[in-house]
Amino acid sequence: MRIGFDVSQTCASRAGCAWHADSLAKSLSRIIGPENLVLYHHFGNWINHDTSSGTTIDGCESPFRQYNVKEAKRIWNEIESGNESLPGNPEIVHSNSFMAPSLKETPLVYTIYDLCFFTHPQYTTEENRQFCSAELNKALEHASAFHFISQTTLEVFNERYPNYLANSNKPFKVIHLAPRLSCNSSSKSTVGPNAPWLFVGTIEPRKNIEGLLNAFEMYLKTSPKPRPLVIAGGKGWL
Repeated sequence: MRIGFDVSQTCASRAGCAWHADSLAKSLSRIIGPENLVLYHHFGNWINHDTSSGTTIDGCESPFRQYNVKEAKRIWNEIESGNESLPGNPEIVHSNSFMAPSLKETPLVYTIYDLCFFTHPQYTTEENRQFCSAELNKALEHASAFHFISQTTLEVFNERYPNYLANSNKPFKVIHLAPRLSCNSSSKSTVGPNAPWLFVGTIEPRKNIEGLLNAFEMYLKTSPKPRPLVIAGGKGWL
């Protein structure tokens, strides 16, 4: 099977969704062979001014990578209008950036991450909330199948769109995200008594880092030999 894969978010400053797309693309390439994977560095309404930092894989076709903003927008408009074929001629396409372009006869698998823009609108901008909501509503029409990254995400989706999955009869699957670093189950742990607590994630209000710091302050006051706390992640909104 030849798979078209959305890596548009990997061209920007990377947060969790982009790292997920990067890791999944590389895993798919190893499983199905790079000749059967087509990487899209512009995808639907996600058009990048610079694709040079986007995910690339030796042997994978990347038909959009060389296009500038104007040309990428033109091509995607033609694709969604049905006037131009999707480059690479994939049999199925996987969206990872909340974009849900109309691909006519090509099935679209749509990844739904958290739905924080619904449940906690105070943790995002109004512009982002409207953008994500609009693209998710497009997915209800254009997507052929759904990938939910957690059971909670599926439950929030069902609360927001009751009976949609049952009535549409579209397949869906909860597949939890996993570490992108290789793990060797046979190796012994080397974590020492002074190893730090570690937070990994975008540094922004919706990650509840304030709650983490409050808990850490309580821990420092009660632990006879507290470990340090390390916060690792890119800077997000606020």
